[in-house]
Amino acid sequence: MLKSISWGDYISTLSVFLVIYYIAISYLYYRKELLSVFGIKTIEPGIFPEDYEFRTSVKPHSDEAYLPKPLMEIDISPVIHSFTDEVQAYLLEISKSKPIKEEVVCALQLISSKYPALINVDCRDELLQDVYKEANHYMPNIFQPEDFQKLLVL
Repeated sequence: MLKSISWGDYISTLSVFLVIYYIAISYLYYRKELLSVFGIKTIEPGIFPEDYEFRTSVKPHSDEAYLPKPLMEIDISPVIHSFTDEVQAYLLEISKSKPIKEEVVCALQLISSKYPALINVDCRDELLQDVYKEANHYMPNIFQPEDFQKLLVL
């Protein structure tokens, strides 16, 4: 079968396929450039009357849409949970050694400084009471409730 195809037929068939291939690629990727070579102008998007009518039918927003929204009640329970978990983890670790009262209070102040959202929280007294209970659970008879009053203060 290969003996029946001459070199001339092979080259002419290959040339036809290459021309078809290049025409297809040129049309797909260089359509605008080819049309401008032949003097055909392309229609720019946005000059149709429908587009103009759409733009005029859309009304601009009022300034109220750009004003800040009123603050909503924010759920700070994840922050409180994170704070109490960190306090518990710290107290558990420090209770394994002989802790110094001032060192523990200072470390708890550093932990509470990472949570500025808890400074003005409504349940601040209950939160301090929980820290006091946790501290007395891990290190009994060392702390007084007054020791933790400076927590959650700027």
